[in-house]
Parts: sequence; structure tokens; C-alpha cells
Amino acid sequence: MASIPMASNVSELLVIVSLESVFYAATLPARQLLTVESENRDGWQKGLANMSFLTAMGQTAGMGLGTAVVVSLGFGELFLMCGLLCFASAGALSVLAQEPGIMIQRRLVSLERSLGTMMALSDYAGYPRLSPMGAPRGDIRSVLNRSTKFLLVGILCFSLAGSAFYSPLPAYFLRFYPSQAVFFVFFAGSLAGALGYLLVGRVLKNAVSNLLLSSFSRMMVLPLLLLAAIGASPGLAAAALVLAVLEVLWSLFDVSSTFAYLETAKMGRAGFYGALVGLGSAAGGFLGGYFSMEYGFSALFTVCSLLCAVAFLSYVVQYGGKGWWMRQR
Repeated sequence: MASIPMASNVSELLVIVSLESVFYAATLPARQLLTVESENRDGWQKGLANMSFLTAMGQTAGMGLGTAVVVSLGFGELFLMCGLLCFASAGALSVLAQEPGIMIQRRLVSLERSLGTMMALSDYAGYPRLSPMGAPRGDIRSVLNRSTKFLLVGILCFSLAGSAFYSPLPAYFLRFYPSQAVFFVFFAGSLAGALGYLLVGRVLKNAVSNLLLSSFSRMMVLPLLLLAAIGASPGLAAAALVLAVLEVLWSLFDVSSTFAYLETAKMGRAGFYGALVGLGSAAGGFLGGYFSMEYGFSALFTVCSLLCAVAFLSYVVQYGGKGWWMRQR
């Protein structure tokens, strides 16, 4: 961060920003694993939500602090301050963070999953068409199939849609409102998203239902961003409300998708989630800029809504045959 003002051309700036993105993405699996290894399985969602809440609150506070520093001092001092904060974070982690001696929690989940499969196969062998509750058991392939490909498709599409509509959104709002009002809209949205993590960690604990709810709701809410074009205070209030809802839906997706993936992923694959979300975010940033310039924001919001519909259908296919409405996490 502190080296950004030293960039003398666009190429150097792109290299610095790209390295920053890579380093940030590399921290995601480490944060997730340290969190889950510090909690029992029943506490994974709450632990992940608390971690994300602190991250989001830091980002929200950073928006206000960054604005104050830019207004009073300038961008150079802002980047220098951010670099110093990063060094302070590294120093605090070296003292406070503790590496778990044995990565046991995810191994226990993996063992539990294997035992569950063996028990299901045993039930299938003894009662090939009936479950213990007397309901149709289904084909043996559904017992053996542990693929998460549709879950991954849903995660990718949701992340892609989120980055695509969010990246050019300041330019969209600036067409109707002054910069101070736009800052208020984004600050309020960021704060709502941070508080949403508390809701996910303590109230909404069914991960599969949360994935379905977040994708379906975002599909319906995204077109409402066009209400910002109303102008004056009704449009501004509508923009702030819609963005706040979208931020809460992201919080819902973030915790639930992380939990769903870590619960089912094979050992050594935890970093793939961060890579997938990062890929979706990078591709979404390009898609958002291209569509907004070439076809307008109405077309962009429609495409993002359709991507959320694909995510919803992917989750239905992934979990629909397993009675997701009865699963409690």
C-alpha cells in the first residue's frame, strides 16, 4: 500500500495492485483454517461470522478514516498510513496468533463424513429402497456422490455477479447524486453488511437455506438499484436501502458458502474457495465495467440478476436431492 504513490506509470501501478490482491487472497484460507481449528464444528459458522464481522467493521471504519485523511492531508499520506497499519497487523499477528499444533477439527469432520457414508451404504444394503424413516432411499450413486461441483458453480456465479454490479456502482450513483451523498450510501451499506454478520452467526444458522435465500433474494433485489434514478431524497433513500440489503445478503452468502465448502472439501483444498471467489471478483470487475460502458447499467443489473438465478439453481441441484429444507446446521 505504501508503495502505490511511488508508481511512475500505469504498468507499475497495475503490478503493485495485482501483488496486493494476491497477498490479500493468500490470507483468506489461513484465516478460515485458523478460525475453524479454534472452534468445534457446531461453532464454525459463528466463528467465521465473528471473523468476517471484525473485517467488515475494519473496512467500514477505514472508509471514514480514509476520507478524513484524504480531505485533511492527501492521498500520499493515506497510502503511507495504510502501509503502516499493515505492518502493525503483521506485528500483532506474530505475537497474538497461535498456530494449532494438530489440525484436528477438519479431520474429525472428514472422519464423520466417511462414517456417515459407511452407515448409509449399510442401510442401503439392508434396506435398498427405504430410509430409516420409511421414505424412498434413492439410488446408491446419491450415497457415494460427494461432488461439490454445483456448489462451486453457485459460489463462482454469486461472486461474479457481486463484483460485476458493485465495481462500477459509484459511477452509476454519481450520475444522480453528489459525491458526499454517494459516500453516505456506501458507508451505510458497508455498516449494514458488517452488522449482517452478527445476524448470520447467531440467528440464521442453516447454511444451505442461507445460500438459497441469499441467491434468490439478490436476484430479486438487484433490479431495484434502478430506483436510484428517481432522484432527490426518495431515490437516495431507496439506493441506500437497496445497497444495505445487498450487503446483508453478501454477509449471508459469505459465511454460509465458506462453511458449506469447508465442511465438504477434501483435505488440502481449503485454498480453492478463496481462489474461486477471487476469480469471480476479478472477472466480475471486468464484466461490470464492460457492460456498464457498452450496454448501460440496466443491462448490467439484468445480467447480474441472471447470474444469481444460475447460482440459485446450482444450489438447488447440489442439495435438492438431499432434503436441504430439513437439514439443520
